[in-house]
Amino acid sequence: MLDLFCLLFSICSVGKYKPPLTPQDSKNTEENAIIAILLINFCLSLLFIIMSNSLSYTEIKPTESPNAAVIFLHGLGASAQELLSIVPNLKLPSSTYFVFPQAPQRPITINQNMVMSGWYDIFEMKKYSKEDEQGILASNILIQELINKIESYVPAKKIFLAGFSQGGAMAMYSGLTYANKIGGIACLSGYLPINKKFSSSLLQSNKNTSIFMAHGTFDSIVPMEYGLISRQFLEQLGHKISWHEYPIEHHISSQQLNDLGGWLIKLINTSL
Repeated sequence: MLDLFCLLFSICSVGKYKPPLTPQDSKNTEENAIIAILLINFCLSLLFIIMSNSLSYTEIKPTESPNAAVIFLHGLGASAQELLSIVPNLKLPSSTYFVFPQAPQRPITINQNMVMSGWYDIFEMKKYSKEDEQGILASNILIQELINKIESYVPAKKIFLAGFSQGGAMAMYSGLTYANKIGGIACLSGYLPINKKFSSSLLQSNKNTSIFMAHGTFDSIVPMEYGLISRQFLEQLGHKISWHEYPIEHHISSQQLNDLGGWLIKLINTSL
C-alpha cells in the first residue's frame, strides 16, 4: 500500500511547475498548470480505487455448482437491490450464478452535484459532449477485478456482463476491454462510452464476443440514437450486434427480459 501511495505522489509531482523566469514562460506555465490539475484528478481517481479496494455486490448463488455467471450493473442513482426482481423473468437455468454490483457514491454534475450511486459522472446529455473518462476508467478497473474474482470458480467464457443505462455503458466498455474472452455482453438502454479512444483499448480477446443491445424508441433520458451510434461504431470494428428496439421509454420491459433471457440461454448452452 505504501508503494502505491508513493507512486501516486510521484505521478502528481510531474505536474508541478515553477514560476516563469521570463514573460515568454507564462504560456508554458499555464499549460503545465492544466496538466498538473489533470494529473491530480487522475491520482485522486486511482486513490479512490485503492481505498475502495473492491465493489460491494449482492449475489444469488445456485444450490448446485454454477454453470454460468451473470453480472448485471444498475443505472445511475439506482441500486443493486432493485435488479433482483429481474432474475425470474430471465428464466435461466437454476445453475446460473447472479451478481449485482453496487456503484460507488459520487456527485453527479448534471443533477446539481447531488451525491448518488454512479459508475461515473455525467456532465451533460448531448451527443459528443465531454465524458468523465477518469471515472469510467476507475470503475472499469473495479468491474474487471470483480470479473477476475468470479473467474476463480466460473470460466470466463461462461461469464456474461450486462447492464442498464449507465450500467449498460460500463458493461460494454469493461466487457470489450477485458483480457479474457467472456461469454457475452448485454447493454440495455445504454451506449459505448469514450469511443473516440476505444479502438486503442480494444483487446482481440473479445473481438468476436456476442453483444446484445436493446433500446426504447421513446427513451428521452438516453435517446436511442446514442445506442445506434455505438452499434454502428462497433459494427465498423467488425463486431456483430444483436439489436432490439421496443416501444418504451427509459426502463426495462418484460419483453426485453424475455429476449435477453433467450439470448443468454442460447449462449450458455453453447458454452457448456
